[in-house]
Order: sequence, then structure tokens, then C-alpha cells
Amino acid sequence: MSAQESRIIPLAALSQEMYRQEIQPVAERLKTSRGIVLFDLDKTAVNEAYNPTNLEGLKRAINRLQAHNVIVGIHSDTPLSSMIQFAAMFGVEGPLVYEMGGTYFAQEKINLVLDTEVLNFFPGFRDKFYAEAKRRFPDTEKILHKISKENDRNKEKREAVKYPGFDRGIFINPFRLLSFGLWAEGIKRSDGTTFLSPEFHQQVDALVKEMLIRELGFPDEAALKELYDYDFNPDYGVTIVKKKVLSSKTPPIQAILSLAPDFQGHAYMVGDSLADFIEDPKVTTLAVANAKQELRAKLDAQTVLLPQGITRISQETYTQGLIEHFEHIADSLGIPH
Repeated sequence: MSAQESRIIPLAALSQEMYRQEIQPVAERLKTSRGIVLFDLDKTAVNEAYNPTNLEGLKRAINRLQAHNVIVGIHSDTPLSSMIQFAAMFGVEGPLVYEMGGTYFAQEKINLVLDTEVLNFFPGFRDKFYAEAKRRFPDTEKILHKISKENDRNKEKREAVKYPGFDRGIFINPFRLLSFGLWAEGIKRSDGTTFLSPEFHQQVDALVKEMLIRELGFPDEAALKELYDYDFNPDYGVTIVKKKVLSSKTPPIQAILSLAPDFQGHAYMVGDSLADFIEDPKVTTLAVANAKQELRAKLDAQTVLLPQGITRISQETYTQGLIEHFEHIADSLGIPH
């Protein structure tokens, strides 16, 4: 299913008939399943280059679970369009919880929007930012923001050398529905390769804050950050802004489990950062070996009775660590190889 084919419906507008047709089958499957396992993408299922380190092994591990009535899904800050591609690549059949859970059940016919305010705000803000960025940075020849083939970031990297004077670019992510994201990068004139330009990124980031404060009617940056999470990542030249109510992965999982109050299986979340920790005793958070120290400390401080063979932190990193967890979960359920 593509992002264009699925319908976006506010959770409050979900009718009884729609629930019966679209959601009840999911709830029934969950109620009778042996468990549900959700996993993160960035630095968990894929490495920093967004590549799985053992794709065939991951597909086998996922299929082993799914073939024996364990629901497997993805829960990430990744936009829907990218998540659908990864789900197809991995063979994932369960729910896709994208943009930190602003919507979920993208694998079904509809997406349930938990917060319609951001759905109404960010697409328009993206267009306004694009116009202002072109005015504020007139020497930046590539500012992209539309959903089109021309906004293939890797393609633009390769072809950047074709544009005289093209030495920096702003790539506004056009696929985010419930948040705002961009890359701000420098580009070498000689061969078109990109490099981080911290000074330029800071200038672009300052414009994002300025416009958000103005468009949302906040008096200052402190007031903005009371309601919005602001991720300025100089390691990647990335800025991502999302509403705080959509910055935790816990509520979406709770919403999914609430569809089947009689669910008796195990629920797991596998990730690499503190954002992947689920604040709910019904859900066990597991980590890959490359997990950040904050998540490791959180897991070490938590006392949890684990099924035999399950470990909180894998021995392996990235995709292989995720496979390790999947295999341990399958073994704990007595699922044959």
C-alpha cells in the first residue's frame, strides 16, 4: 500500500462501522496472537547509511515469528513513504507506526491520526518555509520541498556538480505529515559530494525557529520548546520538529494494545536510543549492542522478569542484534526453525 492509497482519518472521527470494518479484524488478530514485536529503524534495523547489515537473515527471523502468529511491526520516526519501502524489503506484515506514532496502522486501509492539529499545520508551514528560505538564502541554488522525483536527495547529491555555484543546499523533507524536517548541507563544487556545514546548518535552523515562533504565535523560543520537541543534529545536518505529545513511542503502543484488552501475549519494542524505551509494564524494551548509554542505563535500572533466553541488550549490533532478539523471542515461544 502506498501513502497515497491509504486514508487519513482523525481518531475522534472513527465511526462504529469503520471500526468494525477496518480495526476490529486487527484487534481480533492481536487478541489471539502469541505476541507483538515492534522495532526501530535508524541504527537498529539499519546502520547509519540506512542499510541493513544482514537483510536475508532479518527476513528469515521476521518470517519465523510471523508464520507462528507473532505480529511484527515497525515503530520509528521515519515518514510513512520510507517505512512502507522498508516493510516491503523486510517482509513485515504488522502495523507501521510512523513519525513517532502520530499515525498508525498504515498496513491497513486507514491511518488513525492522533493529533489533527499538526496534520493541518506542517504541510502549510513547509511551503512557507520554502518561500522564506529562497528569499533569505538567495545564493543557495537548490532548495527542495515538493514530493517529486526531483527531491531524491541521493540523486541531487550525484548531480550537484552540474549546477554552477551549487555549494550548499536545503533539502526539506516533503514526506513528513505530522512534523517538519530538513537537511542543510554543503556540496563540493569539484565532484558534487556533500559535507557537513555546521555554520550554514545553524543559520537555517535559526530560520526554522524564527518562523515556528511567528507562525504558532509563541512569544519566544522557550515557549515553543514547552510544546514542541526540537532535534538539532549537527552530526547529520538535520533539524526535526515535532509536537511533544507525538515525541514518545509509548502512547501508540498503548493505543494498539488497547484494541485487544484480553491480549495475553508478550509485547516487545527493540531499539537503540532512549526514545525507544516504552514506559509501560506490559511492554518489554530490548536494545541492540550499539544502543546509546542513556538507554542502557535505563534498562540496567529496571527490574523485569524476562522469559527464558531473552536478554535486554544483544551481543550484536544493528541488524544482527535485532535478528538476535527475534531469534531469542522465537525460541522462548518454542517456535521451530
